[in-house]
Amino acid sequence: MNYYTCNACLFTFASDSMPTRCPDCGKLEVQTTEEKYGRTAVHTWPAVRPATLSEIDYHLKVKNEIDMEEGTAQEMEAQARICC
Repeated sequence: MNYYTCNACLFTFASDSMPTRCPDCGKLEVQTTEEKYGRTAVHTWPAVRPATLSEIDYHLKVKNEIDMEEGTAQEMEAQARICC
């Protein structure tokens, strides 16, 4: 499993292979413009790229927090069914 990040929306996700389109925002590519020496240059590159280590760490941290919250919510629902 590899991790990828979208340059357009910064969504980080796991996938077996790098998709051409972001699964969150749907972008295929990202464009920026740069003014230099009185000329405007347009740069285009794919929206999805391999995630950096810090992006992966943050993604896993948030995923673990969500999993813990969901687990706590499920425990509370189970306890409510037992006691009432």
